[in-house]
Amino acid sequence: MVAEPPDAAWARLGAEPGLCAACQHAKLNETRRGTVYLRCTRAAWDSRLPRYPRLPVTRCVGFDPVGGSLGAEQQGGGGASGDPPGQRGDEID
Repeated sequence: MVAEPPDAAWARLGAEPGLCAACQHAKLNETRRGTVYLRCTRAAWDSRLPRYPRLPVTRCVGFDPVGGSLGAEQQGGGGASGDPPGQRGDEID
């Protein structure tokens, strides 16, 4: 069997992932039948986030870029969409 490049699964996702494409918490799962879906691993401990987000994700309070070490809340107080400090995107209180 020929190994696929990592981007091949993203192409079979069927929708643009939005922010999830650059988030370290996004995990692609593939079934034996070849169906690919995206799971947010941060949802396991952050109840504000859906486990299987609707795509494309345009705003997310849990966005943590690949290679980054701080969550969106810790990166200047705004949400991942560039909200000014004090406004945290679609965060649920």
